[in-house]
Amino acid sequence: MTSSSQPPSTLTICKYNGQDRSEVALEATHVDVSGSLVELPANALNDLSLLVQVRLPQGLRVIGESAFTFCPSLQIVEFPDSLQEIRAHAFEYCTNLSSSDDNSKVLDLSEGITVIGDQAFSMSCQSVEYIQLPSTLKILGKGSFSHLSALVSVGLHEKGKLETIGDYAFYGAHALRNVAIPSSVTYVGRWAFGKCHQLQNAVNGKMFDSCDDEAMEETLRNRFKGLWLHKSIYFDDGAAAMELSEIATSGVSTENETKRDRLDMTPLDILMLAPKPNYDLVPVLVQQFPVTVSAPNGNKCPAHYACARKAPVSVVETLIRAQMEAISEKHSQGAAMPPYWTSLIARAHQSDAIDILQLLIGLRFSGHFHSWRLDRWKQDTEDSICRLSSFPNKEDRTERLVHVEAIHEKAEIYQRMEILSNLELAVWKSSIQHTELENKTSVAATHVNREHCRIYSGSDSILSNVIPFLDEVTRPKSQNYSPAPCSY
Repeated sequence: MTSSSQPPSTLTICKYNGQDRSEVALEATHVDVSGSLVELPANALNDLSLLVQVRLPQGLRVIGESAFTFCPSLQIVEFPDSLQEIRAHAFEYCTNLSSSDDNSKVLDLSEGITVIGDQAFSMSCQSVEYIQLPSTLKILGKGSFSHLSALVSVGLHEKGKLETIGDYAFYGAHALRNVAIPSSVTYVGRWAFGKCHQLQNAVNGKMFDSCDDEAMEETLRNRFKGLWLHKSIYFDDGAAAMELSEIATSGVSTENETKRDRLDMTPLDILMLAPKPNYDLVPVLVQQFPVTVSAPNGNKCPAHYACARKAPVSVVETLIRAQMEAISEKHSQGAAMPPYWTSLIARAHQSDAIDILQLLIGLRFSGHFHSWRLDRWKQDTEDSICRLSSFPNKEDRTERLVHVEAIHEKAEIYQRMEILSNLELAVWKSSIQHTELENKTSVAATHVNREHCRIYSGSDSILSNVIPFLDEVTRPKSQNYSPAPCSY
């Protein structure tokens, strides 16, 4: 398991045989657990503030109670396929924990686990937004994933073995948006989804009002009633791909595919929020059901979810271009930007998704490129967009914002220059035509009148003063300036 934070500069590697804790130094950063261990004892490696990585052996079946409690630097735990039970408080307060080497937003628990104990991951995984639970899981203990502030989506299995969701299981997951209760579940504890504000808002329309357990459970159990495609995509049972293939082949679909479920989500929304999305379905969904690309609330559309999770740039581009086409058709105009473009850029920026950020800004100015007469303006803007790759990390966000703001300011200046040039040409042409019609002079005299036209129309003033001044302004600025406020 890993997160984006960096390990300590000094590594201290220790071995642990499951019996003598004194073998493990307090400053340990990496621990290799003995290969013969079947059960990791309670409190085995807790309170190690510098611990970053643990390797557990194949054959290990149980992680004991509070085994890693209060290990705030712990990022990587190599879980064996043999693991069956994670006991109470095992990873409580392991705030940096996740389960993806390249994406700290995902917690993917391996198949084979049957029990997750009370508060096993409570107050941990503060960067995790997506949790995929195994199909073998039977019991989800009390408060097992409580107070995960960033959690957005939980993946479950319709044909899995889950029977119990304990009291307060997801309590305080304020951002939780995408979850359903499979038919195998026989017990849902009280306040299992308490203080999940986004869910409460979807269920009763009031984000910060309490939603009674019965209403929440009824909604999550019947979330996909009559909506086969929504259900198939959420539970990822393979049927969604088959159904979409049949629809694409036959060209026949029903209104159900474009409807919103009990949590106000379309199949495309659900796919973009899935812990392990099948991105191959995106082009088919966009082509067959283009109306689902947009949303009444622009902040809750597939493109936003894709930007926030750092989806492949090809997926984001497919969604964005489909939105632009939908807007163009609706208003009978050329390619138009979605009205919530700024928030899309903000999502990509906060996710440090540089390739997506470059795509969004490039699309933002692609329409201007066709109208700009000077290729060097286009090239200068494209080069500035490419330089965003110089600010890839979370630590670079302030500088990145300044650079994004500079790109927009420069492009606006080029746009004003183009407008002024067009205005000057229009005035000049009008004056020439008026003079030539009145005087009907020779070609030589016409050249003289054109010189007069530049003076009388004011064109000479624009060319000699305004344009050179704006051109001077657009030269690269010194990087030694304080970050300016930016809305992105």
